[in-house]
Amino acid sequence: MRGSITGSGSKSKNILWLSICRKPIVIWMRAKTAADFYGELKPKTVKSPGYLLSEIADLDRERIHFPLHDTVDVRQEDFITQDEIDYALCIGSGFADGKFRIYEYFMDLHNQKENADFLKKEYGIGGQSGALPGNSSSNSEHDAKGILLEKGSLLNPYTKVLLNWNVVEERICELIYADKYFSPQEKRKSIKL
Repeated sequence: MRGSITGSGSKSKNILWLSICRKPIVIWMRAKTAADFYGELKPKTVKSPGYLLSEIADLDRERIHFPLHDTVDVRQEDFITQDEIDYALCIGSGFADGKFRIYEYFMDLHNQKENADFLKKEYGIGGQSGALPGNSSSNSEHDAKGILLEKGSLLNPYTKVLLNWNVVEERICELIYADKYFSPQEKRKSIKL
């Protein structure tokens, strides 16, 4: 072998793959000095002969195989995020134009107790399934206590959070004043009304 070993194509990879082909390369590299490899200056992109020899030696090691399972167990989320709570609150009361009624009432600048009482009356008693984004096995229920958000089956949820009406009122105020209560499509609809 004269000169240096070059090429990053599949031909050089195939040569290194076979143990019988690696031995002459290792013998040749051990016979060369650093000056044979680099000349007067060492380029930054060229690896040292010692490093290359260690990499070639790694190719001769016995490979460890890690078996992969056919299925992957995905852990259930045992929490409800603020984004999921915001999503549920931004749906509105579940009645026709309920979200717009809530917005208009809050814009009349009532106090916190009046807003919370209004929300309790507007939502009433009820609920819905699929209340959280991307989770078809989620539920929301609302009654005199507040809004209950759950993940899991209706009879056996694995996580839940109860938002009393004061907390709901406070968060809806924050969403309205941050201009996040309505989606862009809902904003266009409200302008048309």
